[in-house]
Amino acid sequence: MVQSYNSPLLINRLIVTVLLLPFLLLNSCRKHSEREEGEILYTISYLDNKIQSIPSQALPKELVVKFKDGYYLSDLSGMFGYFKITNIINHRNSSNLTYLQVLDKKYYYQGEIDELSPGFSKMPEMIIEYGNEVKNICGFECKPAIISFPSSAMKSFTVYYTNEIPIKNPNSSNPYINIDGVLLEFHLNLSKVEMKLTAKNVSFKQISSKEFNDKTNFKRVPGEFITTVLDKIME
Repeated sequence: MVQSYNSPLLINRLIVTVLLLPFLLLNSCRKHSEREEGEILYTISYLDNKIQSIPSQALPKELVVKFKDGYYLSDLSGMFGYFKITNIINHRNSSNLTYLQVLDKKYYYQGEIDELSPGFSKMPEMIIEYGNEVKNICGFECKPAIISFPSSAMKSFTVYYTNEIPIKNPNSSNPYINIDGVLLEFHLNLSKVEMKLTAKNVSFKQISSKEFNDKTNFKRVPGEFITTVLDKIME
């Protein structure tokens, strides 16, 4: 005998499903949102240090990146807290702010959304060749991009990026703007030093929106001024 749709058993199942559906959807949304904010910690090794007065041991050892809701923040400090560089990108209003603090001196520069942060060197006429092999970094599948410079004496190297971390335009303020993915191993030139950065931890967790607020008591200066100050520090 075919069971009627008015069967109490079917009606009870329907009621239970309707009651549970919001909780199932909420749980799914939580899992999704958890991956859209978090922190990446990079270790720094120095491939070249042209600073005569400062050993590599006193230079920054880690780079911290935080991301949330279209915001992207990077923090770099060195020389036992003598200086700190913070770059805050807000893709919601296309702002790009670089803060530099040297002891009690505080400066900031407001640049374009796709502008290289002051202090970091450009990589002229960069050629990018993408590979298919996969490297695991911090549990994420990363693909290689071979960076070469045919018109200069700079040596080629390989960076690794992943598409498994949902950060919008993560490279808009660094030399790798054309790579569509989060870099977990890459090179940067800061003033007179060449750095290799490798992610050692990626954690998806709640980040306070206050982290991305504009900083107060910083004096607005041209980008060239911040570059000059960094060059002076690293003489």
